Amino acid sequence: MDQVNNNINEFDEEIKEMQKEKYRLESDLKSAELKLILLYEELILLDSMQGEDMRLSNELKKCTESKGFIIKEIQEISKKLISKRAEVDDIKDEEAKLLA
Repeated sequence: MDQVNNNINEFDEEIKEMQKEKYRLESDLKSAELKLILLYEELILLDSMQGEDMRLSNELKKCTESKGFIIKEIQEISKKLISKRAEVDDIKDEEAKLLA
């Protein structure tokens, strides 16, 4: 009788442990499902923003090209300005010689 009661108690303890493990696994499963839902919502959001992202990327590319062109023009204008300053200095020198 004691052996049977002991086996029953051990069996009950094992069932309790299995129930605890089941609850832990169910909790983990719910967490994973929530994470999956969140990731799916993020995917939907990212998909909806993809067109705007592509448009902005193209606009950035155009602006970058434009910036390069403007920098090139600035460099050319700076070279011309230096050249013109040299010409002005030469003219001033000639004017000073003529006045002298």
